[in-house]
Amino acid sequence: MAQQTVAAPAALTFTVDSTLDYPDDDVSALGLGTCHTVINKCTLRAAVMEANHTSGAGATVIVPAGIYSLTRSASGGEGETFGDLNLTTPGAGNPVINIVGAGAGVTIIDANQLDRVFRIHSNRTANISGLTVRDGLSSLGGGIFNQGILTVTNSVVSDNQLTAGGAGGGGLAKNAGTLTLDHSTVRANQAS
Repeated sequence: MAQQTVAAPAALTFTVDSTLDYPDDDVSALGLGTCHTVINKCTLRAAVMEANHTSGAGATVIVPAGIYSLTRSASGGEGETFGDLNLTTPGAGNPVINIVGAGAGVTIIDANQLDRVFRIHSNRTANISGLTVRDGLSSLGGGIFNQGILTVTNSVVSDNQLTAGGAGGGGLAKNAGTLTLDHSTVRANQAS
């Protein structure tokens, strides 16, 4: 009797097609591979939410050229649907999330000083490339707060700010995480 080989699941790819900031509208189906919002588009927030819930090989979020402004204030609550873009702790295994822009000069994620831009949770492996992270404001890492394993490549982290009494850097902060910067620029960030 011949043994059957089961192929490993392929990584999912989500291509963002709106610069608006709407969450995925079907949280009961997160991780099933459908990025969808009430405006019938795949927004950056919805794609990140879907990527958070994938298993196996993980997911890639393709972010075309544009300015992606975060508009959902953190005062609405902490989590995937409000404030910063949370790359959450995986439910099982080590699926990797890749967020891939079209280039730091043309793909910009702007937090509008409502919160930081990204938070990478513990045990999450993530790669961010080809984009600019700007205008974050938080008490823990103004632009990116990393508690996982993060690689930032060919990107710019600029004009982020740490609030008074905060911890970490204005642009980047890590807490027991691993951070690798490769061909990236960190500039004009402020810490009080």
